[in-house]
Amino acid sequence: LWSERFNWSPIFTPEINTDAIIDAGAVSFRFDPDLNVVTTVASVTVTNSTSTDPADTDSLTLSQPLTTSGNFQVGASGRANGIVANPDVNGSLIISPGGILDATGSTNTISVAGSLGVFGSFVPGQTTIALDGASYQSIGISSASQDLYNLTISNTSVGTCGASSGNVCTSASFGIVKDFTSNGKYEASAGTVTFLGSGPQVINSAGAATSQFDLTQ
Repeated sequence: LWSERFNWSPIFTPEINTDAIIDAGAVSFRFDPDLNVVTTVASVTVTNSTSTDPADTDSLTLSQPLTTSGNFQVGASGRANGIVANPDVNGSLIISPGGILDATGSTNTISVAGSLGVFGSFVPGQTTIALDGASYQSIGISSASQDLYNLTISNTSVGTCGASSGNVCTSASFGIVKDFTSNGKYEASAGTVTFLGSGPQVINSAGAATSQFDLTQ
């Protein structure tokens, strides 16, 4: 359990200024780590650096709300799942190659104030990714077959994406299973958004004008 200080090295429960690292390669786990208390920390990294023991696990279950002032990163061979609360990432959400963020069964919102980088695997369930930063944000997705369920942009900053005037920028191709809501300006220099739902889907641009980008269905 996250709240048990003896599960950590050094022996104390991570606090607001702590960078929490969960690494199955550094210590032998016999049970999945469970975020069992409402927690605010500086950053969280879930990874598996060297373990080859199939009994070891590096899967963090997010059973309670998590707030980070910095990044939440699922590193190589890391896994995070069981998102039953609303994580609030005030840095970037990064899924590294080989990492998995599994939101199967979740209908919650993952708020991200920094960049969204999906270079491993994101299983979206019915989650909403809400980009709510105070300056421009980027979306980086390495596979065009990667899906998001709902994508909401509530970033209305005056930031710019490089030479453009968008406050959320991307060149990635990805799918959206349900709805896309932009209360900011979505700037796509390249890439295609594919709407994958079998029923009606909503595209709502309620804020600043969203730039032209390619859509398929």
